[in-house]
Amino acid sequence: MLRYAYFICLLSLLFKACTPSQEFDILIKNAQVLDGTGQPSQVQDIGILNGKILEVRENIPANAATIIDAAGLIVAPGFIDIHTHLEPILKLSDCESHL
Repeated sequence: MLRYAYFICLLSLLFKACTPSQEFDILIKNAQVLDGTGQPSQVQDIGILNGKILEVRENIPANAATIIDAAGLIVAPGFIDIHTHLEPILKLSDCESHL
């Protein structure tokens, strides 16, 4: 649990934690959040403003232009495919599927 609390604290510092009355562009509600620490997932809400995660916690009381009910879905950190065979890489457009 301490790892998870540390992760949330770090996110808050990196993304300037918002106040509970914050309005977001996107609010993802009821997601099973996997934080990458190996701890079990927890049901959390995620507030996003200007393309950045500002808040991750239970029951964010906020408004948003877009509200996504992610009940039954998992939200996890991005994944990077570091083992791939992209020969010849220079002939591929932007390799979007591997970023």
